Amino acid sequence: MKKEFIKRMKDLMESKNLTQTGLADIVGVRQQSIQKILSNEIGKPRHLPEIARALDVSIEFLLYGDEIITRSIEHKTQPDIQAIVNMLEDMPESRVKAVRESIQNEKQELDQLYSEMQKRKA
Repeated sequence: MKKEFIKRMKDLMESKNLTQTGLADIVGVRQQSIQKILSNEIGKPRHLPEIARALDVSIEFLLYGDEIITRSIEHKTQPDIQAIVNMLEDMPESRVKAVRESIQNEKQELDQLYSEMQKRKA
């Protein structure tokens, strides 16, 4: 998970044209703190909420990439499904279980909506 977190953080910084110093200024920490996070010298950063806010993503996305999972499921393309599998393999079992439950709930809601739609057509 840590490698993916660091990659997501770097990718988001790049997409927003943020340097380590720029992100540090927004978050309110020293550049060295951001450097330590990106070089894997710090486990779970205590400024994670501020970092996520500065990068305009949720904490969950920063840690686990859940928003990517949701988008991939919506599009249901083969490469996206493989990306989902890869992300699930890197998640702790408790997160995998939560994602599975979320998908099952979404499926139930979609099935119900589809059933209601079919009834209206009849």
